[in-house]
Amino acid sequence: MNKLHKLYSSFFLVLILLLASCSGNSSKEPPKEETAIPNEVVLTEVQMKNAGIRVGTVEKRELSTIIRANGILDVPPQNLVSVSAMASGYVKSTDLLQGLHVHKGDPLCVLENPDYLTLQQEYLSNYSRIPFLQKEFNRQSELAKENVASSKAAEQSEAELNSLKNTQKGLAARLEMLGFQVKDIEKGILRSQMVVRSSIDGYVTKVGINLGSFVQPNDLLCEIVNLDHIHAELMVYEKDLASIAVGQRLEFSLTGNHEKVYHASVYLINRKINQDRTVQVHAHIDDADQRLIPNMQLTASIRTKGRSVWALPTAAIVTQGKSSVVFLQKPGTRTFTALQVQTGIQEGEWTEVIFPEATRPESLAIVLEGAYDIKATAENTSEEE
Repeated sequence: MNKLHKLYSSFFLVLILLLASCSGNSSKEPPKEETAIPNEVVLTEVQMKNAGIRVGTVEKRELSTIIRANGILDVPPQNLVSVSAMASGYVKSTDLLQGLHVHKGDPLCVLENPDYLTLQQEYLSNYSRIPFLQKEFNRQSELAKENVASSKAAEQSEAELNSLKNTQKGLAARLEMLGFQVKDIEKGILRSQMVVRSSIDGYVTKVGINLGSFVQPNDLLCEIVNLDHIHAELMVYEKDLASIAVGQRLEFSLTGNHEKVYHASVYLINRKINQDRTVQVHAHIDDADQRLIPNMQLTASIRTKGRSVWALPTAAIVTQGKSSVVFLQKPGTRTFTALQVQTGIQEGEWTEVIFPEATRPESLAIVLEGAYDIKATAENTSEEE
């Protein structure tokens, strides 16, 4: 038993040592610290030439903040028409197709219904009765003047004539709304078919009928959209609303196609904040084309009102982590010193630079090109040492 006990003890001791060894090997090495940006660098003439060092001064520039926003393309309500029939009927013929371009007044479909004839016959019947009632009214009026008949009969005849005329006006307006010509009906030309015509120029986006289908006045025949006033509807976050103003310029591109950039300007700003804390901004497009279709998604950059700041080319500012520096050249030497700065607005290739207090920015000789080459040269020199 003693030998067996010693054997187990030796086994567990070896196991513990192995686990301890593995644990020690798996420990992670501490992350290497980034090389600090050098405070002073001296370059040779060859290094100066290879780096393409260009020294200049800081400039006062008017830079704007860019606000990013998403949105969609849309058209005004008056440019999107849902076409319905004024009266029920069977679809006799149609050439409608989605994407078809139509002009105002073009026929969209032909409807057929015997009830159209009934309405025209009623108008024609009244039309033929009006001359008779007019004569009767004139006769009763003459008799009343001569005291042969009472004025009551004349008044009753006048009321009947006026009632028929008013009914006739209503029928005429209804027939014209349906597309029938009253002058043709008065000549005895009656039609059992009604032509539905387009009220705007545009493109057919939806078709809701087919040959032989029976449509009611509330049924959708088709939808037509006019793209002449297509615009951008942007959703701007509440925190950015104070920086948005009517007239501001913006650029946008369609989602999935960032090669083509369109230009627009802010036209209207909604006064209601949505549940997602965004505000709707309406923008008019300067260079709209046929590639723009309602409900396309877009990404926009709104340029806010600019302000005058000290600015440098972005390439002149060396960044490492949270630090930003510019390199200054000592007059008459190849020695460069690093000056820590803060950055602000960035627009295009220019960035706002905020210098330390008591600094006269306009008097500094700043490296405008080759700043990162100076940093790389200094780091290589430090490693060699």
